Amino acid sequence: MVMKLVTDLGVWIHPDDYKKLPIALPYVVRDPMLTTQVRTPWGNPQPSTGLMMDDNSMVKAIVKGANKKMESSVVSKYNGASLGRNFVASHVWREIQTEAGLTNRDHRLFSFIPNLVWLPKEVSKFTDREGSIIQSMIQQISRKIYRDLEVSHSMKAFTEEAWSVIETAEIKVPLPIEALPDVSSITFIRISDSYIKTRTRKIGKLAEALTRYSQDLEVTLPVISSKYDPHIDTIDKDAAAKLGAWLSNYHTAILDS
Repeated sequence: MVMKLVTDLGVWIHPDDYKKLPIALPYVVRDPMLTTQVRTPWGNPQPSTGLMMDDNSMVKAIVKGANKKMESSVVSKYNGASLGRNFVASHVWREIQTEAGLTNRDHRLFSFIPNLVWLPKEVSKFTDREGSIIQSMIQQISRKIYRDLEVSHSMKAFTEEAWSVIETAEIKVPLPIEALPDVSSITFIRISDSYIKTRTRKIGKLAEALTRYSQDLEVTLPVISSKYDPHIDTIDKDAAAKLGAWLSNYHTAILDS
């Protein structure tokens, strides 16, 4: 019953939007400091990396908005509707074999589209148990939806890098292919073109700002957020150069997509 609830009620980002923006927020990570007791650094850059510290708020916003509609052949109430408040953004993979240890602490995976599914609050808790059959199932559904999609040549370097990290994590309970839903029966939500354009612009502006800061040049604030921009000068300059170069290359890949 739980497996059916997850497959029928889960909402995934549309494959066509994955091709355009596979990592929605490549400058954001979940920071372990951000708990209900410690909220002050929310939105600030990590001094050691330059990455923006988030508590999942940015991820939630990816699919929020009246112009972001669901497409469903299974749940008639979903079809053509916006995502309601009772959904939780769940990470499909949690533990990884890297220094970060968790996908939400790796900027390549925190908002990697195949690593995200939106589920009703009552159902989402079943995906959090590491190695459970439900977690294994959504991992295999994600692979079925996204793994073999063609992206542009320049974007492939980024998607393959993300997949290579994810695929170091073993799927604990492999399921037969016939146990997985057909892709045509999965509910998808579309990301608006305006969202993609806004994210693309912010990625480019941040890449430029970090690179110029690392070179001791005058910086035009990238307008990432009122909590991030004033603290760019707290970022280690080598880290700023590294992240700036990565974001610049990713920005170019988005424009080529």
